[in-house]
Amino acid sequence: MDLGCNTSWIDHVVCSYEANSFVADMCVLYDFICSDHRPLSFKLNCTVCEPCMICDADADSKRITYDWSRVDAAVASLYSEELFNNIGHVALPESLRNCCDPNCIDPLHSSAIDAYYSEVLRCVKTSMERTIPVRTTSNNKFNVPGWNDFVQDKYAASREAFLDWVQSGRPRSGAVFTRMSRYRASFKLALRYCRQYEGSR
Repeated sequence: MDLGCNTSWIDHVVCSYEANSFVADMCVLYDFICSDHRPLSFKLNCTVCEPCMICDADADSKRITYDWSRVDAAVASLYSEELFNNIGHVALPESLRNCCDPNCIDPLHSSAIDAYYSEVLRCVKTSMERTIPVRTTSNNKFNVPGWNDFVQDKYAASREAFLDWVQSGRPRSGAVFTRMSRYRASFKLALRYCRQYEGSR
């Protein structure tokens, strides 16, 4: 018989393998009472290097960027509330709730995790679009001199290798992983070269 004194860990933070390396701290907020659950909080040890961007389909020469420098406490509160409401409508697939195997390799479960993760990201994007200030800038600002000569082919190869890696189940070792890592490093090196050249002009 449950007297209301029992506790168990039922909430989780779903993130990609790469994002997991940035999780610096996680805790349960016992001081907050919003339902029969206690909120789960986590901190990310990272910095935002470039603004998030969405393409404006009606103007090929323009880009819309989220202006985080204009986010004050009021806007942050609106964003938090919007995200909370949106995330609340994303249900964890029943197949995942019922899986008790910590080493599960069921491809249907993997697909369910990917779909769930994509839906969470969609909620984040929707919340940003509804609350975060934006600014429109010229596409020319994002052009990289030398892209066609030095970067374009390496980018295409890197993208193809990345898609093959995803299709193979995102292995952390082996030939597919090595190929993806090598092509990605080559692309980044070429891009860095072009940006250094641009900065020295």
